[in-house]
Amino acid sequence: MKLKLAKPKMKPIIFFAIGILLIVCAVLVYTHPWQGKETVAWDVTLVGADGQQKVLTYDQIKAMPAYTGSWWDFLLRRVL
Repeated sequence: MKLKLAKPKMKPIIFFAIGILLIVCAVLVYTHPWQGKETVAWDVTLVGADGQQKVLTYDQIKAMPAYTGSWWDFLLRRVL
């Protein structure tokens, strides 16, 4: 006894259209064209060992230079 498989009723063009629609939606969600520039309204308070406090804004933190180091730098400068 042979089993007959049903032929697909959907045409390949429908799958192609759904795929294109999903790609367009993903691009729209990723780029957020409907949202403006996000503002961050918070401050960071740093407290030293002697109780001295320093308040930094988000813009001040972004303006700080980047530092790239390794665990060896940390070990030599902080621990030893």
